[in-house]
Amino acid sequence: TGEEGAFWTLAALCAHVIPDYHTHGMSGLRIDTQAVAALVGQMLPELDRHFHSLGVPVEILASQWFLSLFANVLPSGTLLRVWAAVFAGGGVDSLAAAMVATLRRHQHAILQTEDIAEVYALLAAVTPAMWRADLVLADMQAAALELDPGGLRWAEMRRQREAQRRQQLQALLDETGLQLGDVAPLLGLSLGAPHPRTPAAHRPTQHRPAERRGSNMILAGGDCVLQQYIPSLARAPG
Repeated sequence: TGEEGAFWTLAALCAHVIPDYHTHGMSGLRIDTQAVAALVGQMLPELDRHFHSLGVPVEILASQWFLSLFANVLPSGTLLRVWAAVFAGGGVDSLAAAMVATLRRHQHAILQTEDIAEVYALLAAVTPAMWRADLVLADMQAAALELDPGGLRWAEMRRQREAQRRQQLQALLDETGLQLGDVAPLLGLSLGAPHPRTPAAHRPTQHRPAERRGSNMILAGGDCVLQQYIPSLARAPG
């Protein structure tokens, strides 16, 4: 409860709901917004063509909404219902559904705009007035079913994110001569079998849930954490 509860909620959010959104490379955000832009093109093709004709970057619009979890978009009552869907397990799927539902609801008005400034001005005016949370949630549910009824698209996005994240971590490690297994315990990573080149003293160990709570938070900013700790690890005596 209180400040500690808020802290661990934020830690869980950054580690498990929107991983790698607030890191140096923002790789998770880039992967998700590119996927959402493609989904907008598939589900709202007329609006997508209009955006392209005006030079409206859907990825940038999505990043502004996703980074704030719609806090700067929706009124408080509707926002809390969207957050409930996100925390209940919807995750990024719920954020994507909320974006598609919002754009679809205001598509007719957006199609009347004549430049990018008018698009942003319109969205800034209409989204804070979306007080009917029940309608928004119904639109989100319909959009989610259309987006990815089998969950395969988002599963592939998660695989892409993890692959890119490991590449970034490895690139940082290559600068120091360390192996991923050397810092896995620090980041709470589970690597399975120890790497053959990893010294026994540095091999990842199993941690009880209570011991891992702090490292799960660090996982959200893996590349930033490595940049902070790898130099000192590389200088440590062998």
